[in-house]
Amino acid sequence: EEAEYPIRGFIKGPVCRGQVALNVIDDQFWAFFSDPEWLDSPGYEEFLKDQSKNLHLPGEAESNANPLTNWLKYSSLHQKYLQAKNEVLVNIAADLDISTIWDGDGHNPNASLTIMRHFDSSSVVQGLVGQTPKTVWLVDYGLLERIHYLLVAEFDVFGNVGHQLMTRLYMDFLRMEGEQNFLTMLPHDERIKLAEYWYRDATDEVDDYLVNTEEDATINPGIEYQTDDPKTELLGMLRERLQGAQPQKYSLAQHLTPEMLSILNQLNEVTGRSANVMPELSFIMVEDMNGAQQVFTLMRVSGHSNLTGLLYEEENRLPDEDYLTLVPGIIGTYPGAFFRFSSFRADRFVDAVEHLKSEDDYRELMERFGVRRTDISFWQHSDQLHDWFRKNDPMYAGILDYNRLENR
Repeated sequence: EEAEYPIRGFIKGPVCRGQVALNVIDDQFWAFFSDPEWLDSPGYEEFLKDQSKNLHLPGEAESNANPLTNWLKYSSLHQKYLQAKNEVLVNIAADLDISTIWDGDGHNPNASLTIMRHFDSSSVVQGLVGQTPKTVWLVDYGLLERIHYLLVAEFDVFGNVGHQLMTRLYMDFLRMEGEQNFLTMLPHDERIKLAEYWYRDATDEVDDYLVNTEEDATINPGIEYQTDDPKTELLGMLRERLQGAQPQKYSLAQHLTPEMLSILNQLNEVTGRSANVMPELSFIMVEDMNGAQQVFTLMRVSGHSNLTGLLYEEENRLPDEDYLTLVPGIIGTYPGAFFRFSSFRADRFVDAVEHLKSEDDYRELMERFGVRRTDISFWQHSDQLHDWFRKNDPMYAGILDYNRLENR
């Protein structure tokens, strides 16, 4: 019922600091949760009890344990767990339908979460925010509990590099497990196709963990798909199922007039080079004719072929798959740029962003619409931004960190 809290516990905790720690997750993905009543079945409890020997976490080892030896040990244990899980799913495949996913009891906004990475920081919000992401997680209680213990309860902030490395590497297993849970809700052939797409150019070891595991699990869920795009169809079903539990806080339609919505929504269609030129995180303040202010967050979602590179993320980058996501309000703590303009200039701002091709284009964009740290009105703008934040989002409002403001 409070799924956001444990997720936020590690997203905002010391374990998620820096690029290497955060390149274990996609720049944007949605998380759904298994229905608690389905998980309360005696068969599931017995399965977890039998598999307890395969669910040990690296935090149990001494902080100075050998990372290579431990990685081999825990990777073997986790793969045994996945194989046993697939064997169980064979017997209950017909029961795997839309009802196995928690609907938030019709009102709880924790039923779905959106997690966003901003290169070396990250955010989590309730609801399905932004465009349809490449990857999706389906989290059961066992997975949620292990994520919490791995990244919060058992994470040693004073541990050595080996401990931190093992924590980061084991999170790869848990991420793939969450993704695999979602894939289980799709037809077998579609699972193989998506697993291969999500992990393009991955190593053979990763293929063994995800792609080959999906090939071995020949089951099909008890959902009758009507289109040739089961993933989109399933997400549509989930949107409908969770409709009563979807918060409207980050819905553009709830904060804009139809005219402004049609203009600013075009930013959600910016992809490729134009998106790549933009900062990871930008805050936009728009003033209407009466002086009323509305703030938006413009995020750049970076494309990757896969997320298996610990230190060589740039080699897995796919800039042509970058895209922008515009969200009402403030998401994130480390803005890379500030933009400010009147509502009647919104179409010009959108047009300028759509035609970004170079750093020179971006500098021109900043000259026309940006508020640089050298601007004479910078601190006045900062005060107004914080005032808006405290007034419109008092629960999450705080002081923004300007250390990552770009000077481009």
